[in-house]
Amino acid sequence: MKILMLGDAEGLRRQLLPEQEQQLQIIQLRSGSCTNAQITAACPDAEVLIAEPNNRLDAQLIASLPKLKLIHGVGVGYNLFDLEAARQAGIPVCNCRGSNACAVAEHAVMLMQCCLRQVKLNDTLVAEGRQGEQQKHCIATGCIRELGDCTVGLVGFGAIARTVVQMLAPFGPKVLYYDPFRADSATEEACHAEYAALETIQKCSDILSLHLAVTPQTVNMVDADSLVGMKDGAFIVNTARGDLVASAALAKALCSGKIAGAGLDTIAPEPVTTENPLLSLPHDRRGDPGGAKRTAAGKYRERVIIKSKTKTPLQLKWKSREGVFACTATAHMGGCYCLFLAGGSGFMASSAVPSSFG
Repeated sequence: MKILMLGDAEGLRRQLLPEQEQQLQIIQLRSGSCTNAQITAACPDAEVLIAEPNNRLDAQLIASLPKLKLIHGVGVGYNLFDLEAARQAGIPVCNCRGSNACAVAEHAVMLMQCCLRQVKLNDTLVAEGRQGEQQKHCIATGCIRELGDCTVGLVGFGAIARTVVQMLAPFGPKVLYYDPFRADSATEEACHAEYAALETIQKCSDILSLHLAVTPQTVNMVDADSLVGMKDGAFIVNTARGDLVASAALAKALCSGKIAGAGLDTIAPEPVTTENPLLSLPHDRRGDPGGAKRTAAGKYRERVIIKSKTKTPLQLKWKSREGVFACTATAHMGGCYCLFLAGGSGFMASSAVPSSFG
Protein backbone atom coordinates (compact mmCIF):
# COMPACT_ATOMS: atom_id res chain seq x y z
CA MET A 1 0.00 0.00 0.00
CA LYS A 2 1.27 3.45 -0.90
CA ILE A 3 0.63 6.23 1.60
CA LEU A 4 1.23 9.90 0.85
CA MET A 5 1.70 12.09 3.95
CA LEU A 6 1.46 15.88 3.84
CA GLY A 7 2.96 17.30 7.00
CA ASP A 8 5.00 16.21 9.98
CA ALA A 9 4.30 12.51 9.95
CA GLU A 10 7.07 11.37 12.32
CA GLY A 11 4.57 10.70 15.08
CA LEU A 12 2.39 8.66 12.76
CA ARG A 13 5.36 6.67 11.55
CA ARG A 14 6.35 5.90 15.14
CA GLN A 15 2.90 4.51 15.79
CA LEU A 16 3.15 2.06 12.91
CA LEU A 17 4.32 -1.39 13.97
CA PRO A 18 7.61 -2.44 12.33
CA GLU A 19 5.97 -5.29 10.44
CA GLN A 20 3.28 -2.93 9.18
CA GLU A 21 5.73 -0.32 8.02
CA GLN A 22 7.62 -2.93 6.02
CA GLN A 23 4.46 -3.58 4.08
CA LEU A 24 3.83 0.10 3.39
CA GLN A 25 5.43 2.54 1.03
CA ILE A 26 5.31 5.94 2.69
CA ILE A 27 6.07 9.18 0.85
CA GLN A 28 6.23 12.31 2.98
CA LEU A 29 6.06 15.93 1.82
CA ARG A 30 6.26 19.09 3.86
CA SER A 31 2.90 20.51 4.86
CA GLY A 32 1.61 23.41 2.77
CA SER A 33 4.81 23.79 0.72
CA CYS A 34 3.98 21.79 -2.42
CA THR A 35 1.82 22.46 -5.45
CA ASN A 36 -0.73 19.97 -6.71
CA ALA A 37 1.65 19.00 -9.50
CA GLN A 38 4.48 18.31 -7.05
CA ILE A 39 2.21 16.23 -4.80
CA THR A 40 0.97 14.16 -7.73
CA ALA A 41 4.48 13.67 -9.09
CA ALA A 42 5.73 12.45 -5.72
CA CYS A 43 3.20 9.62 -5.55
CA PRO A 44 0.78 9.46 -8.50
CA ASP A 45 -0.56 6.06 -7.44
CA ALA A 46 -1.14 6.90 -3.74
CA GLU A 47 -3.89 4.85 -2.16
CA VAL A 48 -4.11 6.75 1.13
CA LEU A 49 -3.57 10.48 1.63
CA ILE A 50 -2.84 11.64 5.18
CA ALA A 51 -2.77 15.42 5.54
CA GLU A 52 -2.52 18.05 8.23
CA PRO A 53 -5.54 20.37 8.20
CA ASN A 54 -3.61 23.35 6.79
CA ASN A 55 -3.22 21.55 3.45
CA ARG A 56 -5.70 22.42 0.71
CA LEU A 57 -7.01 19.26 -0.90
CA ASP A 58 -9.03 20.52 -3.85
CA ALA A 59 -10.92 18.80 -6.65
CA GLN A 60 -7.95 19.02 -9.02
CA LEU A 61 -5.63 17.22 -6.59
CA ILE A 62 -8.18 14.54 -5.77
CA ALA A 63 -8.83 13.89 -9.47
CA SER A 64 -5.09 13.57 -10.13
CA LEU A 65 -4.79 10.60 -7.75
CA PRO A 66 -6.88 7.91 -9.49
CA LYS A 67 -6.00 5.10 -7.06
CA LEU A 68 -6.86 7.08 -3.95
CA LYS A 69 -9.08 5.13 -1.54
CA LEU A 70 -8.97 7.21 1.65
CA ILE A 71 -8.27 10.77 2.82
CA HIS A 72 -7.39 11.08 6.48
CA GLY A 73 -7.04 14.46 8.20
CA VAL A 74 -4.53 14.66 11.03
CA GLY A 75 -6.49 16.54 13.66
CA VAL A 76 -10.04 17.82 13.74
CA GLY A 77 -10.25 20.48 11.02
CA TYR A 78 -11.17 19.62 7.44
CA ASN A 79 -12.42 22.92 6.05
CA LEU A 80 -9.67 22.99 3.40
CA PHE A 81 -10.63 19.55 2.09
CA ASP A 82 -13.02 19.47 -0.88
CA LEU A 83 -15.57 17.06 0.57
CA GLU A 84 -17.87 17.23 -2.43
CA ALA A 85 -15.09 16.25 -4.83
CA ALA A 86 -14.15 13.37 -2.56
CA ARG A 87 -17.78 12.30 -2.32
CA GLN A 88 -18.19 12.29 -6.09
CA ALA A 89 -15.02 10.21 -6.41
CA GLY A 90 -16.28 7.76 -3.81
CA ILE A 91 -13.38 8.48 -1.45
CA PRO A 92 -14.12 8.46 2.30
CA VAL A 93 -12.77 11.40 4.30
CA CYS A 94 -12.11 11.06 8.01
CA ASN A 95 -10.56 13.13 10.77
CA CYS A 96 -9.49 12.65 14.39
CA ARG A 97 -12.65 13.96 16.00
CA GLY A 98 -12.35 14.12 19.76
CA SER A 99 -8.75 12.91 19.84
CA ASN A 100 -7.48 16.12 21.42
CA ALA A 101 -10.67 17.11 23.26
CA CYS A 102 -9.13 16.94 26.72
CA ALA A 103 -5.99 18.88 25.79
CA VAL A 104 -7.92 21.65 24.04
CA ALA A 105 -10.54 21.84 26.79
CA GLU A 106 -7.80 22.23 29.41
CA HIS A 107 -6.31 24.99 27.34
CA ALA A 108 -9.64 26.78 26.96
CA VAL A 109 -10.19 26.78 30.73
CA MET A 110 -6.63 28.00 31.25
CA LEU A 111 -7.26 30.90 28.88
CA MET A 112 -10.42 31.80 30.77
CA GLN A 113 -8.46 31.92 34.02
CA CYS A 114 -5.71 33.98 32.40
CA CYS A 115 -8.37 36.43 31.28
CA LEU A 116 -9.99 36.78 34.66
CA ARG A 117 -6.76 36.84 36.69
CA GLN A 118 -4.84 39.19 34.37
CA VAL A 119 -1.91 36.80 34.45
CA LYS A 120 0.39 38.52 31.98
CA LEU A 121 -0.25 41.99 33.35
CA ASN A 122 0.41 40.93 36.92
CA ASP A 123 3.56 39.08 35.93
CA THR A 124 4.85 42.20 34.19
CA LEU A 125 4.12 44.44 37.16
CA VAL A 126 5.76 42.06 39.63
CA ALA A 127 8.84 41.92 37.39
CA GLU A 128 8.91 45.74 37.46
CA GLY A 129 8.74 45.82 41.24
CA ARG A 130 5.17 47.17 41.24
CA GLN A 131 3.44 44.32 43.05
CA GLY A 132 2.25 46.54 45.91
CA GLU A 133 0.81 49.10 43.52
CA GLN A 134 -1.13 46.46 41.61
CA GLN A 135 -2.31 44.79 44.81
CA LYS A 136 -3.81 48.05 46.05
CA HIS A 137 -5.39 48.65 42.66
CA CYS A 138 -7.00 45.19 42.61
CA ILE A 139 -8.36 45.59 46.14
CA ALA A 140 -9.74 49.05 45.36
CA THR A 141 -11.35 48.16 42.04
CA GLY A 142 -12.17 44.46 42.46
CA CYS A 143 -10.77 43.88 38.99
CA ILE A 144 -9.83 40.24 39.63
CA ARG A 145 -12.87 38.11 38.85
CA GLU A 146 -13.69 34.49 39.63
CA LEU A 147 -15.07 31.91 37.24
CA GLY A 148 -17.83 31.10 39.70
CA ASP A 149 -19.18 34.62 39.31
CA CYS A 150 -19.28 34.42 35.51
CA THR A 151 -21.60 33.26 32.81
CA VAL A 152 -19.67 31.21 30.27
CA GLY A 153 -21.21 30.93 26.83
CA LEU A 154 -20.11 28.05 24.63
CA VAL A 155 -20.73 28.38 20.91
CA GLY A 156 -20.64 24.82 19.64
CA PHE A 157 -21.29 21.79 21.84
CA GLY A 158 -19.17 18.97 20.53
CA ALA A 159 -16.62 16.80 22.30
CA ILE A 160 -14.33 19.68 23.27
CA ALA A 161 -17.09 21.95 24.54
CA ARG A 162 -18.62 19.17 26.61
CA THR A 163 -15.23 18.45 28.15
CA VAL A 164 -14.89 22.15 28.93
CA VAL A 165 -18.21 21.99 30.80
CA GLN A 166 -16.93 19.09 32.90
CA MET A 167 -13.75 20.98 33.76
CA LEU A 168 -15.68 24.14 34.63
CA ALA A 169 -18.02 22.34 37.02
CA PRO A 170 -15.85 22.67 40.16
CA PHE A 171 -15.61 26.43 39.61
CA GLY A 172 -19.38 26.81 39.47
CA PRO A 173 -20.05 29.26 36.62
CA LYS A 174 -23.38 29.42 34.86
CA VAL A 175 -22.94 27.70 31.49
CA LEU A 176 -24.97 28.52 28.40
CA TYR A 177 -24.45 26.88 25.06
CA TYR A 178 -25.56 27.21 21.48
CA ASP A 179 -25.21 24.60 18.77
CA PRO A 180 -27.09 24.19 15.48
CA PHE A 181 -27.92 20.68 16.70
CA ARG A 182 -29.27 20.95 20.20
CA ALA A 183 -28.34 18.20 22.65
CA ASP A 184 -31.06 16.09 24.24
CA SER A 185 -32.41 17.05 27.64
CA ALA A 186 -30.55 14.23 29.41
CA THR A 187 -27.21 15.50 28.08
CA GLU A 188 -28.02 19.07 29.06
CA GLU A 189 -28.94 17.98 32.56
CA ALA A 190 -25.84 15.83 32.93
CA CYS A 191 -23.61 18.67 31.72
CA HIS A 192 -25.44 21.34 33.75
CA ALA A 193 -25.55 23.43 30.58
CA GLU A 194 -28.50 25.52 29.43
CA TYR A 195 -29.35 25.91 25.76
CA ALA A 196 -29.83 29.49 24.53
CA ALA A 197 -30.06 31.36 21.26
CA LEU A 198 -26.77 32.68 19.90
CA GLU A 199 -27.87 36.28 20.38
CA THR A 200 -28.70 35.58 24.03
CA ILE A 201 -25.31 34.02 24.64
CA GLN A 202 -23.53 36.97 23.07
CA LYS A 203 -25.54 39.40 25.18
CA CYS A 204 -25.26 37.58 28.53
CA SER A 205 -21.84 35.91 28.56
CA ASP A 206 -18.88 37.22 30.52
CA ILE A 207 -16.75 34.74 28.59
CA LEU A 208 -17.62 33.67 25.05
CA SER A 209 -15.80 30.45 24.11
CA LEU A 210 -15.82 29.23 20.51
CA HIS A 211 -15.97 25.52 19.65
CA LEU A 212 -17.28 25.37 16.09
CA ALA A 213 -15.96 23.99 12.83
CA VAL A 214 -15.34 26.37 9.95
CA THR A 215 -18.14 26.35 7.40
CA PRO A 216 -19.42 29.01 5.00
CA GLN A 217 -21.98 29.87 7.69
CA THR A 218 -19.45 30.28 10.52
CA VAL A 219 -16.64 32.20 8.79
CA ASN A 220 -16.23 35.56 10.59
CA MET A 221 -19.22 34.83 12.80
CA VAL A 222 -17.56 37.04 15.43
CA ASP A 223 -17.68 40.26 13.43
CA ALA A 224 -18.34 43.92 14.13
CA ASP A 225 -22.09 43.43 14.49
CA SER A 226 -21.83 40.49 16.89
CA LEU A 227 -19.20 42.27 18.98
CA VAL A 228 -21.50 45.26 19.40
CA GLY A 229 -24.14 42.89 20.73
CA MET A 230 -21.82 41.37 23.32
CA LYS A 231 -21.74 42.26 26.98
CA ASP A 232 -19.46 45.20 27.77
CA GLY A 233 -16.14 44.03 29.17
CA ALA A 234 -16.60 40.43 28.05
CA PHE A 235 -13.76 38.12 27.06
CA ILE A 236 -13.46 35.98 23.94
CA VAL A 237 -11.71 32.61 23.96
CA ASN A 238 -11.12 30.85 20.65
CA THR A 239 -9.66 27.34 20.70
CA ALA A 240 -11.38 26.34 17.46
CA ARG A 241 -10.37 28.05 14.21
CA GLY A 242 -9.13 31.56 13.51
CA ASP A 243 -11.54 31.93 10.60
CA LEU A 244 -14.42 32.19 13.07
CA VAL A 245 -13.22 35.64 14.13
CA ALA A 246 -12.91 38.78 12.01
CA SER A 247 -9.49 39.97 13.16
CA ALA A 248 -9.97 43.64 12.24
CA ALA A 249 -13.28 43.84 14.07
CA LEU A 250 -11.85 42.20 17.19
CA ALA A 251 -8.82 44.49 17.16
CA LYS A 252 -11.13 47.50 17.05
CA ALA A 253 -13.24 46.15 19.91
CA LEU A 254 -10.11 45.52 21.99
CA CYS A 255 -8.87 49.05 21.38
CA SER A 256 -12.19 50.61 22.33
CA GLY A 257 -12.51 48.52 25.50
CA LYS A 258 -15.81 47.02 24.40
CA ILE A 259 -14.09 43.63 24.66
CA ALA A 260 -11.89 43.29 27.73
CA GLY A 261 -9.56 40.75 26.19
CA ALA A 262 -9.10 37.72 24.00
CA GLY A 263 -7.42 34.37 24.52
CA LEU A 264 -6.76 33.16 21.00
CA ASP A 265 -5.61 29.65 20.24
CA THR A 266 -5.43 30.49 16.54
CA ILE A 267 -5.60 33.51 14.25
CA ALA A 268 -6.56 33.54 10.57
CA PRO A 269 -4.76 33.27 8.30
CA GLU A 270 -2.04 30.94 9.51
CA PRO A 271 0.85 31.15 9.67
CA VAL A 272 0.20 34.56 11.18
CA THR A 273 1.82 37.55 9.50
CA THR A 274 2.72 40.92 10.97
CA GLU A 275 0.05 42.53 8.79
CA ASN A 276 -2.68 40.97 10.92
CA PRO A 277 -4.46 43.80 12.77
CA LEU A 278 -4.37 41.82 16.00
CA LEU A 279 -0.59 41.98 15.89
CA SER A 280 -0.42 45.66 15.11
CA LEU A 281 -2.69 47.35 17.63
CA PRO A 282 -2.16 51.12 18.00
CA HIS A 283 0.84 51.99 20.15
CA ASP A 284 -1.27 53.54 22.90
CA ARG A 285 -3.10 50.22 23.21
CA ARG A 286 0.05 48.12 23.35
CA GLY A 287 1.78 49.87 26.21
CA ASP A 288 5.36 50.87 26.77
CA PRO A 289 7.95 48.43 25.34
CA GLY A 290 9.47 48.13 28.78
CA GLY A 291 6.27 47.05 30.48
CA ALA A 292 2.63 47.84 31.14
CA LYS A 293 1.50 51.43 31.60
CA ARG A 294 -1.40 52.76 33.61
CA THR A 295 -3.44 55.26 31.63
CA ALA A 296 -5.31 58.23 33.04
CA ALA A 297 -8.33 55.99 33.33
CA GLY A 298 -6.36 53.58 35.48
CA LYS A 299 -6.22 50.85 32.87
CA TYR A 300 -3.30 48.76 31.66
CA ARG A 301 -2.54 47.98 28.06
CA GLU A 302 0.19 45.85 26.58
CA ARG A 303 0.81 43.40 23.81
CA VAL A 304 3.48 40.71 23.58
CA ILE A 305 3.95 38.08 20.93
CA ILE A 306 5.97 34.91 21.42
CA LYS A 307 6.36 32.06 18.98
CA SER A 308 8.00 28.86 20.09
CA LYS A 309 8.50 25.23 19.19
CA THR A 310 8.37 22.39 21.65
CA LYS A 311 8.02 18.63 21.93
CA THR A 312 5.63 16.50 23.93
CA PRO A 313 4.66 16.83 26.68
CA LEU A 314 4.18 20.48 25.92
CA GLN A 315 6.17 22.75 28.20
CA LEU A 316 5.14 26.35 27.83
CA LYS A 317 7.33 29.19 29.09
CA TRP A 318 6.01 32.65 28.56
CA LYS A 319 8.65 35.36 28.81
CA SER A 320 8.19 38.97 29.72
CA ARG A 321 11.05 41.42 29.23
CA GLU A 322 12.09 41.35 32.87
CA GLY A 323 11.09 37.89 33.97
CA VAL A 324 9.61 34.54 33.10
CA PHE A 325 6.39 32.95 34.16
CA ALA A 326 5.72 29.38 33.20
CA CYS A 327 2.83 27.02 32.70
CA THR A 328 2.86 23.36 31.77
CA ALA A 329 0.18 21.93 29.50
CA THR A 330 0.26 18.17 29.14
CA ALA A 331 -0.68 17.53 25.54
CA HIS A 332 0.70 15.71 22.55
CA MET A 333 1.52 18.61 20.29
CA GLY A 334 4.22 19.25 17.75
CA GLY A 335 4.53 22.98 18.28
CA CYS A 336 2.72 26.01 19.53
CA TYR A 337 2.06 29.65 19.02
CA CYS A 338 1.80 31.85 22.08
CA LEU A 339 -0.19 35.03 21.76
CA PHE A 340 -0.89 37.67 24.38
CA LEU A 341 -3.45 40.35 23.60
CA ALA A 342 -4.61 43.27 25.69
CA GLY A 343 -7.96 44.96 25.52
CA GLY A 344 -9.03 48.34 26.82
CA SER A 345 -9.64 47.02 30.32
CA GLY A 346 -6.11 45.73 30.58
CA PHE A 347 -6.37 41.97 30.30
CA MET A 348 -3.44 40.04 28.91
CA ALA A 349 -4.50 36.69 27.46
CA SER A 350 -2.26 33.84 26.48
CA SER A 351 -2.66 31.02 24.04
CA ALA A 352 -0.95 27.99 22.63
CA VAL A 353 -2.06 26.22 19.49
CA PRO A 354 -0.77 22.80 18.46
CA SER A 355 0.58 22.98 14.94
CA SER A 356 -0.90 19.57 14.20
CA PHE A 357 -4.41 20.71 14.93
CA GLY A 358 -4.47 24.04 13.46
